[in-house]
Amino acid sequence: MTNIKSLAFLLLITSLLVSGCGFHLRGADSVGIPAERLFLDTSGSGNTGREVEQQLKLTDVELTKSASEADYILRVNNEDFRREVLSVSPRTGKVEEYELILSVAVSVATGDGQSLLDDERVSSSRDYVFDEEAVIATGDEQQLIRDELTRLIAGQALLRARAVIENHQEGAADSDSQ
Repeated sequence: MTNIKSLAFLLLITSLLVSGCGFHLRGADSVGIPAERLFLDTSGSGNTGREVEQQLKLTDVELTKSASEADYILRVNNEDFRREVLSVSPRTGKVEEYELILSVAVSVATGDGQSLLDDERVSSSRDYVFDEEAVIATGDEQQLIRDELTRLIAGQALLRARAVIENHQEGAADSDSQ
């Protein structure tokens, strides 16, 4: 019985220490937007738009049905996914490495239409070794990388939007206090 109490106490202390140092599980954090109501326009953004919406649903912000109801408007569109050759075998002339690149355009405006950020590209890339002998595994790897890039780009888009909105709110607060 003493061992169980000691183990429980040790687990409690370890949990407190780990959470106190800022540790969190991968993907467990969501980027909050400092706005009560947000209109999200993800037309032309494919998987990245869906991921942005998923991440926003984990926060306290209310997603509105129309731009006129929102404090801010976030547009994530023009998704571009490319695969480029990184290296070719000098012996066989076949592709050995590819680079996967994903980017989207991010815009932020106030609810009344004042542009705060206009079509800024957010992009990221990863490379992988292509093995023509294991085409199925390589295809699976490419899909995993694409999914990872989608989550990363969605998070970057939300971070950029948050910074722009916070900057706008600070500017508005400064002008109100003068």
